[in-house]
Amino acid sequence: MTSLFPDLENDIFISYRQNDNKYDGWVAEFVFNLNKELEATMEGVRQSRLAAEYDPLSAYAQTVTSMLASQAGFHEEAITAGKRSVEFDNESFSAWYFLGYSYHCAGYLSSAIQAYKQAIDISGRHNWALASLLTLLNEPSEYQQEAEADFIYRELLSKEKVGYVSPFVLSISSAALGKNVEAIRYLKTGLKRHDPFLAVLVQGRPDNKYLLAIPEFVKIMKTIGLR
Repeated sequence: MTSLFPDLENDIFISYRQNDNKYDGWVAEFVFNLNKELEATMEGVRQSRLAAEYDPLSAYAQTVTSMLASQAGFHEEAITAGKRSVEFDNESFSAWYFLGYSYHCAGYLSSAIQAYKQAIDISGRHNWALASLLTLLNEPSEYQQEAEADFIYRELLSKEKVGYVSPFVLSISSAALGKNVEAIRYLKTGLKRHDPFLAVLVQGRPDNKYLLAIPEFVKIMKTIGLR
């Protein structure tokens, strides 16, 4: 649904029972933390807009705007910035990847596939782009290609045998294919190794929604204070 407030695209509704906040105050704490996160995201969007305005031909500024606007739910702005970023630097992996990410968030799956594939080709098959494409190709839609998604998964497993692949990439990819046991195993490996991409797992990204839906994942995140 559209937002009740001008300049915003969506609202967040929180459902709770009358006495839920009475004992441990979890509702108030949740709302407080949510406000902090939203304020930080919006501040990031504002700063990226200023950077793009200051240097309108900067592909990097447009890429950051595209990424942050997507996370804030400003999908059309994100796509516009993403298109500018690839126009200014057609050989940039980040520009193509976050254009694909913006399309993916907005539900333009065909365009997302094309942009992800461009990012994959430019980067020599970057692991994160592969994981994002795998997730999209395995989603129930007219663009679903389960065989290709499985091929990408096996490629990531092969790459892990000869080089470094983030365990969180493998966790997201496993979850997307319904391999929950493997997803949790790779999650625990990433936590043990202090993989720096942990923050990606708790974002509302289209490529980690299957991982977020696994009850054990939520339980593990709670134990480390991220849920």
